[in-house]
Amino acid sequence: MFPKDKTYGIAITQYLSPHGSINLIKDVELEYRGSVAYSTYYGGYAYAMELEDCIYRYLQGRDVQMETDIQHPGDDSYKDQYICEVGIEVHNESKHGRLTGVTG
Repeated sequence: MFPKDKTYGIAITQYLSPHGSINLIKDVELEYRGSVAYSTYYGGYAYAMELEDCIYRYLQGRDVQMETDIQHPGDDSYKDQYICEVGIEVHNESKHGRLTGVTG
């Protein structure tokens, strides 16, 4: 395994085998963070996805949007945020996988 690339702060490590290569990307949303209950459950999972069988989907009118100047009136700062309601449409379930009990 070796680091392949860093794009927008996401580290991508590529594992090469005689059967092909796989990109490994750590998802911090699956980690344990304080008292967040779902993080302790999904923290030991790893997912393999065949990206050719995944489609980016969003709710009508809810694709990625930037909201500007959302700070409270009178604040001595500027605050913006990105907001969206998106998901992944997955086809051909047998081409994807999930590992449990992953540590490290």
